[in-house]
Amino acid sequence: MTKIILAADVGGTTCKLGIFTPELEQLHKWSIHTDTLIVQDIHF
Repeated sequence: MTKIILAADVGGTTCKLGIFTPELEQLHKWSIHTDTLIVQDIHF
């Protein structure tokens, strides 16, 4: 089984995701812009 690390940075304007090896080699990354309507929907 291959071990990976999934990292997430949830910010006010973007959500960033990354997959890394245990040695912190980046395998893949995503950046998703959050719309103000989305943030309002999840804000309590």
